[in-house]
Amino acid sequence: MTQRDILRLGGQGILTPEDIPELKAGARRVLALMLDGQYHTAYEIMVAAGSDGVLATEGLRRMRELRTHGFDLEKERKGTHRQWMYRLKEK
Repeated sequence: MTQRDILRLGGQGILTPEDIPELKAGARRVLALMLDGQYHTAYEIMVAAGSDGVLATEGLRRMRELRTHGFDLEKERKGTHRQWMYRLKEK
């Protein structure tokens, strides 16, 4: 993650690169996934939160952890199966 990514997502009140080590490893991986600004499924988030190919069922909790660090998140339903999709929202 770069300072530019942080500024794009809102700047002040958002994580700085120095804050990253304070995040749990799963939250760091979820943040890396979400920084592309695209919508991601809960499954994709669980894959990112996990390690060594093992899903982390707490993947969406990692999203809430990001929210406590100042990130805004948005979700919407997509597709015929009414699947929820999530993304980081720019301020």
